[in-house]
Amino acid sequence: MSLKIETTLEDDIPVIKIEGELTRATTNQHMPLQTEILKRARLGNYKVIVDLSRTRFLDGKGLACLIEISEIVRLHEGKIGIVSNNDLYTRILKFEKFHDLFTVFDSLTEATFTLAEFVNP
Repeated sequence: MSLKIETTLEDDIPVIKIEGELTRATTNQHMPLQTEILKRARLGNYKVIVDLSRTRFLDGKGLACLIEISEIVRLHEGKIGIVSNNDLYTRILKFEKFHDLFTVFDSLTEATFTLAEFVNP
């Protein structure tokens, strides 16, 4: 079980790419995803894209992690976009109770375009 996190910028929006498994084991051993989001938030950037395109496995703890980081971003009236090309993850993430927490996109291009238009209040 491994988790690799890489951060890039697309149109000045941080894109956090998650490769590997976002599970209880990987989120408990290290808190890299939350740490990365908090680091970006401290810099005043409350528009964030989390790219799950290379995520092989996502369990309940991984989903909880995504919910936690969306709450951090929302506290600052920001917006989080999640890129998913996995049908199962997309169905779970688009579940009606999660639509207020984050927006799910099919591609990084779509997420970048949409979040670039978003202006923090």
